[in-house]
Amino acid sequence: MLVKFLNINLRKILLALFFIFLFFLTFMIFYFPNYAKLKELRYTNSQLLKKIEELKKEIANLDAKNKNLNSQKFLYEKLAREDLGLIRENEIVIDTKE
Repeated sequence: MLVKFLNINLRKILLALFFIFLFFLTFMIFYFPNYAKLKELRYTNSQLLKKIEELKKEIANLDAKNKNLNSQKFLYEKLAREDLGLIRENEIVIDTKE
């Protein structure tokens, strides 16, 4: 009765709803895979930005250590002796680890 009162054909309404559904389905097919990929890329980007910040801090720390080594030349000898096990010329090494 309402349909007759408004003079609207039920077939036209169903056809319009079908086209709206078809448009929505097409939109979903093309949009959502790209949206999921975009979301994944944003997450990866945020992880990489965090990694960059960590590496910048590590670089700053290594630069500070490098400046410390360059300002105190005797540390080269100390590092060579302790870490690399080097000795001076005409020096005798006695190993007491047993």
